[in-house]
Amino acid sequence: SALTTRLHRYIVSRLPPDTDLANSQLPDNAALEALPDALAAAARAQGAPGGVLVMVVQPGERNAYDQQVRGRGGLG
Repeated sequence: SALTTRLHRYIVSRLPPDTDLANSQLPDNAALEALPDALAAAARAQGAPGGVLVMVVQPGERNAYDQQVRGRGGLG
């Protein structure tokens, strides 16, 4: 996920300067930013005008990042 990429970048930044690994060698991961568009495309592909996408979130859910689409402006 995007958070894992951030963790890797932090770890690399803490390595000694003479290490052969640089942040520029780590790939970007924009999964979290792309999720709303991907969900919207899936909903449109169903071809139901005015359709609704439902996400079931259980109490105590630890993987809250996928469910935060709603808080980032919803689906386009």
